[in-house]
Amino acid sequence: MPPHAKRYFDALGDRVFKSGKERSTVRGSLEVAGAANEDISWTWEFPGKLRLLRAAGKGLIVFDPARSSVKNLDDTNDDLLEVLSADTTETFFDNLQRGFTPRFLGAEFRVKGKSGFGSLVDIYEHAVPVAARSQRGMSVKHYMFDSATGLLSKVSYQRTVAGKMTQVSTELSQYVTANGYLAPQRLTRYHQTQKRFQLDIQDVQWLAGVLDNLFEESR
Repeated sequence: MPPHAKRYFDALGDRVFKSGKERSTVRGSLEVAGAANEDISWTWEFPGKLRLLRAAGKGLIVFDPARSSVKNLDDTNDDLLEVLSADTTETFFDNLQRGFTPRFLGAEFRVKGKSGFGSLVDIYEHAVPVAARSQRGMSVKHYMFDSATGLLSKVSYQRTVAGKMTQVSTELSQYVTANGYLAPQRLTRYHQTQKRFQLDIQDVQWLAGVLDNLFEESR
Protein backbone atom coordinates (compact mmCIF):
# COMPACT_ATOMS: atom_id res chain seq x y z
CA MET A 1 0.00 0.00 0.00
CA PRO A 2 1.16 3.61 -0.39
CA PRO A 3 3.14 4.55 2.75
CA HIS A 4 0.93 7.56 3.39
CA ALA A 5 -2.17 5.28 3.58
CA LYS A 6 -0.84 2.93 6.26
CA ARG A 7 -2.08 5.02 9.18
CA TYR A 8 -5.72 4.61 8.03
CA PHE A 9 -5.19 0.85 7.82
CA ASP A 10 -3.66 0.81 11.30
CA ALA A 11 -6.65 2.73 12.70
CA LEU A 12 -8.79 -0.39 12.13
CA GLY A 13 -6.70 -2.44 14.54
CA ASP A 14 -5.31 -5.93 14.18
CA ARG A 15 -8.66 -7.43 13.10
CA VAL A 16 -7.76 -6.57 9.49
CA PHE A 17 -4.63 -8.72 9.42
CA LYS A 18 -5.28 -11.38 12.08
CA SER A 19 -7.79 -14.15 11.47
CA GLY A 20 -10.84 -14.50 13.68
CA LYS A 21 -12.60 -11.12 13.30
CA GLU A 22 -13.75 -11.18 9.66
CA ARG A 23 -17.47 -11.03 10.44
CA SER A 24 -19.51 -8.56 12.47
CA THR A 25 -23.08 -8.66 13.72
CA VAL A 26 -24.71 -5.30 14.34
CA ARG A 27 -27.93 -4.03 15.89
CA GLY A 28 -29.19 -0.50 15.52
CA SER A 29 -31.98 1.94 14.85
CA LEU A 30 -32.88 3.37 11.44
CA GLU A 31 -34.45 6.80 11.06
CA VAL A 32 -35.72 7.49 7.55
CA ALA A 33 -36.92 10.98 6.76
CA GLY A 34 -40.65 11.23 7.41
CA ALA A 35 -40.99 7.80 9.04
CA ALA A 36 -40.87 6.37 12.55
CA ASN A 37 -37.63 4.83 13.80
CA GLU A 38 -37.27 1.12 13.23
CA ASP A 39 -35.02 -1.57 14.61
CA ILE A 40 -32.54 -2.92 12.12
CA SER A 41 -29.86 -5.62 12.21
CA TRP A 42 -27.25 -6.91 9.84
CA THR A 43 -24.29 -9.22 9.45
CA TRP A 44 -21.25 -8.06 7.51
CA GLU A 45 -18.25 -10.09 6.44
CA PHE A 46 -15.10 -9.04 4.62
CA PRO A 47 -14.91 -8.01 1.80
CA GLY A 48 -18.42 -6.54 1.81
CA LYS A 49 -20.80 -9.46 2.24
CA LEU A 50 -24.05 -8.28 3.79
CA ARG A 51 -27.24 -9.75 5.19
CA LEU A 52 -29.53 -6.97 6.39
CA LEU A 53 -32.96 -7.34 7.94
CA ARG A 54 -35.40 -4.45 8.32
CA ALA A 55 -38.83 -4.39 9.92
CA ALA A 56 -41.49 -6.70 8.47
CA GLY A 57 -42.35 -5.81 4.90
CA LYS A 58 -39.51 -3.31 4.47
CA GLY A 59 -36.87 -5.56 3.06
CA LEU A 60 -34.24 -8.25 3.40
CA ILE A 61 -30.96 -7.64 1.58
CA VAL A 62 -28.63 -10.58 0.97
CA PHE A 63 -25.45 -9.68 -0.89
CA ASP A 64 -22.08 -11.23 -1.72
CA PRO A 65 -19.94 -9.04 -4.01
CA ALA A 66 -18.33 -12.14 -5.52
CA ARG A 67 -21.60 -13.83 -6.49
CA SER A 68 -24.70 -11.76 -5.98
CA SER A 69 -26.56 -9.23 -8.01
CA VAL A 70 -29.36 -7.27 -6.41
CA LYS A 71 -32.37 -5.94 -8.28
CA ASN A 72 -35.58 -4.07 -7.62
CA LEU A 73 -34.45 -2.44 -4.38
CA ASP A 74 -36.27 0.72 -3.36
CA ASP A 75 -34.16 3.86 -2.93
CA THR A 76 -33.64 3.41 0.82
CA ASN A 77 -32.55 -0.21 0.59
CA ASP A 78 -30.30 0.58 -2.36
CA ASP A 79 -28.60 3.30 -0.30
CA LEU A 80 -28.34 1.02 2.74
CA LEU A 81 -26.59 -1.63 0.67
CA GLU A 82 -23.98 0.79 -0.64
CA VAL A 83 -23.45 2.49 2.73
CA LEU A 84 -22.88 -0.77 4.62
CA SER A 85 -21.10 -2.82 1.98
CA ALA A 86 -19.09 -0.30 -0.06
CA ASP A 87 -18.61 2.98 1.82
CA THR A 88 -16.18 1.55 4.35
CA THR A 89 -12.47 1.66 5.10
CA GLU A 90 -12.31 -2.10 4.50
CA THR A 91 -13.63 -1.67 0.95
CA PHE A 92 -11.19 1.18 0.33
CA PHE A 93 -8.29 -1.16 1.10
CA ASP A 94 -9.85 -4.15 -0.67
CA ASN A 95 -10.08 -2.09 -3.87
CA LEU A 96 -6.49 -0.97 -3.41
CA GLN A 97 -5.38 -4.58 -2.99
CA ARG A 98 -7.24 -5.51 -6.20
CA GLY A 99 -5.20 -2.97 -8.15
CA PHE A 100 -7.36 0.16 -8.06
CA THR A 101 -4.85 2.76 -6.92
CA PRO A 102 -6.31 5.90 -5.29
CA ARG A 103 -5.08 9.39 -5.98
CA PHE A 104 -3.97 11.18 -2.81
CA LEU A 105 -5.31 14.74 -3.03
CA GLY A 106 -3.71 15.97 0.18
CA ALA A 107 -3.91 16.19 3.95
CA GLU A 108 -5.64 18.44 6.47
CA PHE A 109 -8.29 20.00 4.25
CA ARG A 110 -10.60 22.08 6.44
CA VAL A 111 -14.30 21.17 6.15
CA LYS A 112 -16.61 24.15 6.25
CA GLY A 113 -19.07 24.16 9.13
CA LYS A 114 -17.45 21.25 10.98
CA SER A 115 -15.63 21.17 14.29
CA GLY A 116 -13.91 18.30 16.06
CA PHE A 117 -13.93 14.92 14.31
CA GLY A 118 -14.03 15.30 10.53
CA SER A 119 -13.21 19.01 10.51
CA LEU A 120 -9.74 18.37 9.07
CA VAL A 121 -9.56 15.55 6.53
CA ASP A 122 -7.09 13.75 4.28
CA ILE A 123 -8.72 13.05 0.91
CA TYR A 124 -8.28 10.25 -1.63
CA GLU A 125 -9.93 10.15 -5.04
CA HIS A 126 -10.68 6.54 -5.98
CA ALA A 127 -12.15 5.33 -9.27
CA VAL A 128 -13.61 1.94 -8.35
CA PRO A 129 -16.18 -0.63 -9.51
CA VAL A 130 -19.27 -0.75 -7.30
CA ALA A 131 -21.29 -3.96 -7.12
CA ALA A 132 -23.23 -2.99 -4.01
CA ARG A 133 -26.16 -1.28 -5.73
CA SER A 134 -29.01 -2.23 -8.03
CA GLN A 135 -27.13 -0.97 -11.06
CA ARG A 136 -23.47 -1.91 -10.95
CA GLY A 137 -20.91 0.44 -12.40
CA MET A 138 -17.83 2.55 -11.83
CA SER A 139 -17.78 5.48 -9.44
CA VAL A 140 -15.21 8.11 -8.59
CA LYS A 141 -15.42 8.27 -4.81
CA HIS A 142 -13.75 10.70 -2.46
CA TYR A 143 -12.73 9.02 0.79
CA MET A 144 -12.14 11.54 3.56
CA PHE A 145 -10.18 10.39 6.62
CA ASP A 146 -10.08 12.41 9.82
CA SER A 147 -6.59 13.91 9.92
CA ALA A 148 -6.16 13.53 13.68
CA THR A 149 -7.30 9.90 14.11
CA GLY A 150 -6.99 8.30 10.66
CA LEU A 151 -10.60 7.10 10.87
CA LEU A 152 -12.95 7.35 7.88
CA SER A 153 -15.18 10.41 8.19
CA LYS A 154 -17.00 10.71 4.85
CA VAL A 155 -17.37 9.14 1.40
CA SER A 156 -18.74 11.41 -1.33
CA TYR A 157 -19.56 10.69 -4.99
CA GLN A 158 -22.19 10.95 -7.73
CA ARG A 159 -24.67 8.23 -8.60
CA THR A 160 -27.97 7.96 -10.46
CA VAL A 161 -31.00 8.62 -8.25
CA ALA A 162 -34.51 8.71 -9.76
CA GLY A 163 -33.00 8.87 -13.23
CA LYS A 164 -30.57 11.75 -12.69
CA MET A 165 -27.02 12.15 -11.43
CA THR A 166 -27.00 13.19 -7.80
CA GLN A 167 -24.24 14.04 -5.35
CA VAL A 168 -24.51 11.59 -2.47
CA SER A 169 -22.45 11.12 0.67
CA THR A 170 -22.08 8.80 3.63
CA GLU A 171 -20.89 10.32 6.90
CA LEU A 172 -19.41 8.19 9.69
CA SER A 173 -19.21 9.65 13.19
CA GLN A 174 -19.22 9.07 16.94
CA TYR A 175 -16.59 6.33 16.94
CA VAL A 176 -16.42 4.23 20.09
CA THR A 177 -14.53 1.12 21.12
CA ALA A 178 -16.64 -1.98 20.46
CA ASN A 179 -15.13 -5.26 21.67
CA GLY A 180 -11.67 -3.76 21.48
CA TYR A 181 -12.00 -2.08 18.07
CA LEU A 182 -13.11 1.38 17.01
CA ALA A 183 -16.42 1.51 15.14
CA PRO A 184 -18.75 4.39 14.19
CA GLN A 185 -21.96 4.68 16.20
CA ARG A 186 -23.69 6.79 13.56
CA LEU A 187 -23.95 6.52 9.76
CA THR A 188 -25.77 9.30 7.93
CA ARG A 189 -26.74 9.30 4.26
CA TYR A 190 -27.26 12.49 2.24
CA HIS A 191 -28.53 13.25 -1.25
CA GLN A 192 -27.13 16.67 -2.03
CA THR A 193 -27.71 18.42 1.33
CA GLN A 194 -30.88 16.48 2.20
CA LYS A 195 -30.55 13.83 4.89
CA ARG A 196 -32.04 10.58 3.60
CA PHE A 197 -31.56 8.44 6.69
CA GLN A 198 -29.56 8.00 9.86
CA LEU A 199 -28.34 4.72 11.34
CA ASP A 200 -27.57 4.70 15.05
CA ILE A 201 -25.60 1.62 16.03
CA GLN A 202 -26.27 0.11 19.44
CA ASP A 203 -24.16 -3.06 19.48
CA VAL A 204 -21.31 -4.56 17.42
CA GLN A 205 -19.85 -8.04 17.85
CA TRP A 206 -16.77 -9.23 15.94
CA LEU A 207 -16.68 -12.91 14.97
CA ALA A 208 -14.68 -15.29 12.83
CA GLY A 209 -15.74 -15.74 9.22
CA VAL A 210 -17.73 -18.91 8.57
CA LEU A 211 -18.16 -20.97 5.39
CA ASP A 212 -21.97 -21.03 5.54
CA ASN A 213 -24.82 -19.97 3.25
CA LEU A 214 -25.78 -16.84 5.18
CA PHE A 215 -25.01 -14.59 2.24
CA GLU A 216 -26.65 -16.72 -0.45
CA GLU A 217 -29.83 -15.32 -1.94
CA SER A 218 -31.69 -18.62 -1.76
CA ARG A 219 -31.48 -18.71 2.03
